[in-house]
Amino acid sequence: MGLYTETQAEIAQEDVQNTDFFHDEEISLEPLEGTDALTIRKPDEVLQEYTNLQKENESIKEQVEAFKKQYELVFAEYEKMINKISENETRQSSLKDEITESMEKSNLATIANDRFRVAFIAATVRNTFDSTKFKKEHADLYKDYLKQSSVKAYVKITDKE
Repeated sequence: MGLYTETQAEIAQEDVQNTDFFHDEEISLEPLEGTDALTIRKPDEVLQEYTNLQKENESIKEQVEAFKKQYELVFAEYEKMINKISENETRQSSLKDEITESMEKSNLATIANDRFRVAFIAATVRNTFDSTKFKKEHADLYKDYLKQSSVKAYVKITDKE
């Protein structure tokens, strides 16, 4: 907004007093040299814009709340599924232990039915490569053997319990 001399302010005031804000067009005041023009909009126009923005904001808030509610239901269902999976995994582990113990006692190498084939694998020692230790002790060699691969985008959901 530019600065105005007292004379320009008086002229602007007279223009404003002689204007019916609710029916006339916008008022433009001439600025001093080197300043921007000042435009005064009609109050009903400003009020309408304000009202429209308020309605838009309320609509957005309602959409956000609806989104939250929708996903609260999704998260509740997801939590139920996680709990059920956990229960199932615990039960599966228990059943595998039972089968392992039974096969070991019976000296069975394999058993099968129409759907499953179970092979007993005896306890053994496995050799693995300690890449963390290797990286620490041979950082230059480690870099030579790094292999890059692309990983697709995904969502990571963490169980907070």
